[in-house]
Amino acid sequence: MPPKIDIQDIAMALDDHSGSEWYLDRQTGECVYRPFDPGLDENDELEVALDADPERYVQIEPLSSRTGFQLMADFTASLAEGKARSDMERALNGRKPFRAFKDALDAHLPERERWFKFRDDFMQAEARRWLEEQGIETS
Repeated sequence: MPPKIDIQDIAMALDDHSGSEWYLDRQTGECVYRPFDPGLDENDELEVALDADPERYVQIEPLSSRTGFQLMADFTASLAEGKARSDMERALNGRKPFRAFKDALDAHLPERERWFKFRDDFMQAEARRWLEEQGIETS
């Protein structure tokens, strides 16, 4: 029987651009988080486990910033013509589009709530796709 895997954990790992590392334990279904730490001891518990049984763990790489940008563009295109859409289009076409998009969302609270649902649905679908690509069955 395949292990129970929390799709939300996979989605969170796919969205983590902090420099930290995420691994899926194929035996337990648990997502293992290793925070970014340049001084990390090579003998830490996770490193030892990875060395001892490398087939047990699969690293979860974050989605590209290009994918993140495309998601924002797709969401913006889904909005009705109006101030919210034009503000978000301007944000995506300006400097620092990720930050500008967030600021535009903060100025349009109903769209901000829609964005979170749009993004969560996308990330869960990506998590399922990632698991399938890895050949990992879920219960």
